[in-house]
Amino acid sequence: MTSKAHYNFNIAGLVETNTEWQLQGGRTLKVFHNSIKKSFTQACVTTSASNSKFHTEYKPGGTATITGAPLHTRVLAQETDPNLGRWSYITLQAKNNRKITFLTVYRVCNQSTIVPEINNRIGSRNIRTFLRIKIMTAA
Repeated sequence: MTSKAHYNFNIAGLVETNTEWQLQGGRTLKVFHNSIKKSFTQACVTTSASNSKFHTEYKPGGTATITGAPLHTRVLAQETDPNLGRWSYITLQAKNNRKITFLTVYRVCNQSTIVPEINNRIGSRNIRTFLRIKIMTAA
């Protein structure tokens, strides 16, 4: 990761981080936090990933929303998509008692594959998840 000083930003949104954050008791998340500390002396990091378990550091999808000093002290709320790992956000306290939310979201693109059963299985899992959390209703 290139230094924050090079780009001069305080908030970053990363999509398709492709990381299993909870691998080995959160080791990959700790490594990520340590790399963030090289750019920000203090930061608030919110990551998301699907609830499917992977046994390697690579896991398709995921997001990260990062707020660095001095804004990290203004964080009021942070949340992630617990099922599909497609969004994360951080809400900050702004001037005049206003709030501002930085949302990091990605939309999975349609992809063709030479193994259609895999797409069907993944698509079925996503539909079941949507139905379970009532984002989508059966017609």
